[in-house]
Amino acid sequence: MARARFQSTARPQFAKNEFGRNLRRMFSLFKGERKVIVFTIIFSIIEAIMVTFGTFCICVIYSNFFAKADTEEAKDFLSGNWFQFIMLCVCMLSVNIFAQLTYMFHSVWMAKVSEKIMYGLRRSTLKKLHLLPVKFFDIVPSGEIMTRMSSDIDNISQLTSQHLSNIFFYGALIVTNIITMFLINWYLACVTMIAVPIMIVANLFIVKKVQPSFIRQQNSISKLNGFAEEKISGTKIISLFRMQDKCVEEFDKVNHELTRDSLFAQTASNMMIPINQFLTRIAIFIICALGFGLIIHFGMESDTTKWLLSQSAFNFKIGNIEVGNFKTEALLIVFTSFARNFTEAFNNLISSVSFIFYAVAGAQRVFQILDAREEKDLPDAQPLANIQGKVEAKDLSFGYEKGHLILKKLNFVAKPGQRIAIVGPTGAGKTTITNLVTKFYDPDSGKLLIDGVPIEKISRKYLRQNIAVILQDTFLFAESVKDNIRYGRLDASDIEIKQAAQEAHLHDFIMQLPHGYETILRDNGSDLSAGQRQLLTIARAFLAKPKIVILDEATSSIDTKTELLIGAAMDKLMTGKTCFVVAHRLSTIVNADQILVLKEGRIVETGTHQQLLKKRGFYYKLYDAQFKKGKQL
Repeated sequence: MARARFQSTARPQFAKNEFGRNLRRMFSLFKGERKVIVFTIIFSIIEAIMVTFGTFCICVIYSNFFAKADTEEAKDFLSGNWFQFIMLCVCMLSVNIFAQLTYMFHSVWMAKVSEKIMYGLRRSTLKKLHLLPVKFFDIVPSGEIMTRMSSDIDNISQLTSQHLSNIFFYGALIVTNIITMFLINWYLACVTMIAVPIMIVANLFIVKKVQPSFIRQQNSISKLNGFAEEKISGTKIISLFRMQDKCVEEFDKVNHELTRDSLFAQTASNMMIPINQFLTRIAIFIICALGFGLIIHFGMESDTTKWLLSQSAFNFKIGNIEVGNFKTEALLIVFTSFARNFTEAFNNLISSVSFIFYAVAGAQRVFQILDAREEKDLPDAQPLANIQGKVEAKDLSFGYEKGHLILKKLNFVAKPGQRIAIVGPTGAGKTTITNLVTKFYDPDSGKLLIDGVPIEKISRKYLRQNIAVILQDTFLFAESVKDNIRYGRLDASDIEIKQAAQEAHLHDFIMQLPHGYETILRDNGSDLSAGQRQLLTIARAFLAKPKIVILDEATSSIDTKTELLIGAAMDKLMTGKTCFVVAHRLSTIVNADQILVLKEGRIVETGTHQQLLKKRGFYYKLYDAQFKKGKQL
């Protein structure tokens, strides 16, 4: 009932998306790794300088040895300066090797730091999930939570391990390329930079438009994963009722939403690179046109051409090698090379920067979990010493939705050692009572007392240590049989685990398994029958030795023979303990000490089985419907 109510409500409204705030918070995760960030920036700058210097060496080699007008002169110059040629080549090779080694070192550092931080983030997220109230999981599908734990955190990891160091490197490479171009010839550098403001404005415009689409894309991924998880879990039902086509039709709708959101995000972000390339090609065309125009209009020996070619900070020689004093055709090649390098660096920078939006979108969704309100006790909540298990409700009211009460002014007393049965039609509020006893939810009004102490004054941790809940829908972990039983009490010995299994009449069955108590179960015990799975959860409850036991249709999946076998053990377990039994099968509660009959959220009758039958009221009608007319409610 609770889940149905929450699924009909709107999703929780988390903090409004603020890109800058989420970006700063994401990078605040690196507070403890500032030294590594500083070293990465320094090494990125060094790498960028080395790469730029290597490109400059290539330009010097071309200008001095391959751009001579006279072929014979070029051969003579090369034969007379072969040592300088080899040294330039060695220098070029050395700086490129050093640049690659630098890249390798800071990339490995960032990868290690990233994985360390992501390890902590995943751990913090999972730890926070354990602190959230049941209401959160009623609202947010498990598939969406898994997406936030995996895909969203993976996006942050990719940014920090790969793209962040690329941002540092390509940003530094752009700066070194610009500085080098201005040092070679400031006039042509200004011409080249004409396209830069246009590129920046165009990219900022696209970024502003595309940023919200990354949020929508991640939300669509969560929706798709949640849908897939649900349908995969229900494969047997889908096949049984021949709903495969309907399932595919529904999947197409969800898949279409993801495709639409992803297409817009990818298309818009991918537009940046061709725009930048187009603008850079225009700049290169202007440089070439300007160079050839100078040659054609003014001539090679004109004062204007010489003045333009002389606007360089490099006008010196090393031996016979001219550094910076490039010929006209060599100068055009040099600027074309640096312009292309600049464009490539700019595009790679934009590509890495665009990944920030994926990471921030993922970070925002992870932060929503970390910022969700925790299940907290009141400041004065304390452990209840020597809990006996008396449960008392006084005018207890509760509703999952504001203004819609499920329970209305309930009053009852459950004493230690009593077996209290709760019956009523579907939706009457039977399971809701147990949710309040376990403090999964807090009452809206009235009081719920444990041993005379208001339940809000008792710490959840201590209270739940004294409560065992056995549900109709069993859940087993993909671990050994022994470990699944040990969940009842982690400090239990192997002997105690075997004793609990014997009490549940499960020991003989376990010994027939391939590895006995060490047998590893499949996902949720899918290799066991429904009755065997339920017996394992009952053995787990035996091991916990609780003061309060809640059975929510616990025997509905167990056959009659098995139910009879565990009856004696259950009676022994319940001795001196308070037991709440939620049941539709009235045959299971005929021996209850007290039966609470619920109808539309109110207790309409109380008493033993025989007393209620004598009243011939609502309980009598339920009993009559089941056992005389063969109907089930």
